[in-house]
Amino acid sequence: MIVTVVGGLIMLTIFVTIGLLFIGRGAYSFQGVDGEREVERYKILEDTKAEVNKALSAPAWVNKDKGIVTLPESKAVELTEVALKAKTPKPGSPIQAAPPAAAPAPAATTAPAAAPK
Repeated sequence: MIVTVVGGLIMLTIFVTIGLLFIGRGAYSFQGVDGEREVERYKILEDTKAEVNKALSAPAWVNKDKGIVTLPESKAVELTEVALKAKTPKPGSPIQAAPPAAAPAPAATTAPAAAPK
């Protein structure tokens, strides 16, 4: 029993120590590897994000011959709402009424057989 408790405490201490070392050294920092490269990559990332946001925030032609455009989501929702509100709802397929249920057949009554004498 004591060996199990002591072993558990030792394992817990090792786990906490490794965790603190990992957190303390900055698991996601690349400054130690190559600081200039990290700064350059972040700049490329920010430039790419800005370019994508610019492309997604303004309408543009994808294929002018086919009439395909790209729109911001909010504008597409507005246009769809306007188009749907302009349409009048039409009935779908007519619903067939279920045929009336047949009345159950009367149960045949059988007279009990006369008891032999």
